[in-house]
Amino acid sequence: MADRINWSAFPNLRDFDRFNVVETTGTPGEITITMNTASAVTLWKSIKFINIHTGRILTEQQTQDANHGPVRIRISSADYPAHKFTIAKAKIFGIHTDMYDIFELVEKDGRSITLTWLTDGPDNVFSAIGSFFSDLVNGVIAAVTTVVRAVVTVIDAVVGFILNALAWVAGFIFSLPVIGRIIEGIVNIIGWLVSTIINAVLDIIFGLLSIIGIRPPEKLLRIVIIVQQDGFGVPVATAAEVQAQLDVMIELYKVRANIKVIPFRPFQFTTPFSSHAATAVEDFTVFENRPSTPQTLDVNCGAAAFGDDLLTTGSSFELKINNLFWGNARRLVGHGAPIYVFAVRSFIGGTSAGCSLALWSNYVTVQFNSGQPVTGMAHECGHACNLWAHTTSPPAFPSNLMRTGTPATLPATLEDGQVILMRAAHHCTFF
Repeated sequence: MADRINWSAFPNLRDFDRFNVVETTGTPGEITITMNTASAVTLWKSIKFINIHTGRILTEQQTQDANHGPVRIRISSADYPAHKFTIAKAKIFGIHTDMYDIFELVEKDGRSITLTWLTDGPDNVFSAIGSFFSDLVNGVIAAVTTVVRAVVTVIDAVVGFILNALAWVAGFIFSLPVIGRIIEGIVNIIGWLVSTIINAVLDIIFGLLSIIGIRPPEKLLRIVIIVQQDGFGVPVATAAEVQAQLDVMIELYKVRANIKVIPFRPFQFTTPFSSHAATAVEDFTVFENRPSTPQTLDVNCGAAAFGDDLLTTGSSFELKINNLFWGNARRLVGHGAPIYVFAVRSFIGGTSAGCSLALWSNYVTVQFNSGQPVTGMAHECGHACNLWAHTTSPPAFPSNLMRTGTPATLPATLEDGQVILMRAAHHCTFF
């Protein structure tokens, strides 16, 4: 995964990459980036603008061997919000690797930037050996992760059918008001505790290995978005409204926490070698085909929501989830349990855009309709993944995803401590 950096990170980047940067006035409404390489820099290099939602390359230029540039790419202001600037180079065994991403394109509107790549490797044999082995181990870990994920995915879909059926029966017990809801809450807390301990131990190990250049592997977060119908049979959210919030969540979780958000369904294969899995709202979303009752359409938040979860509202949500079948086994076990995101019509009192009961429940409720913050779903899933509300009082960062009271400004961010807590959550697992 490429490092997310900002423009001020130049000229000295990680992995022995050194640049000379010259910035001049360019054409308003566009950014021009030119790259040259020093005579000693002959391995493949690339600069490109990439769509952050689809991964499609808008424009790219490369250098290699005797071609030292200059090569040039441009992007217009209309494309800033959906794209990032990426610098790539050939790594171990000549594998083309994205190294650095910059998302804050608007900061350089009307500027012409020339990057001269001065060095791209270690300056002594010991550093070279260390770099080689860290690259090799990172590649092996990614390959092993890909294979194990494929095996787990097949087991999930085949053997998991029986386990899901057993868990489906348990779901009916969990749907009983009060006693069933309490039992599920206790099961969720136990699953959260065991899974969090497992994740924390593994994260500590990989944190220590990062000292020698071995990166913590990518984690997966499975979500299911359930769009309810109102009393007239009209969905309470459109595909476009859900997509807007989904895009923000996928990008932020991946870039900041190296957590890939994926849809939960049978035979959903994914690999660390690709930045994103599916990004289309249709892959994540279940549009219900019958009207819901007001108790799940117009919901409470806070302590009132907890009380509702113990009664018929929680029972109704549980039955909706249980009837989806796939995911019941993971919910029962806790480790890698999906988060179920219910699109609701309104929040009673009108002061919320979303709500989560944190580790007590595997579902969150979100308003997707126009006028709601596009960070809503990412914020509520953050609560489900160990993050608490971030105060709006100084010195809170206005762009922090977990900011409460006022929605986070875009692009939303997460602090390092929040990333650690999120990656330890029972919903976020390697497989």
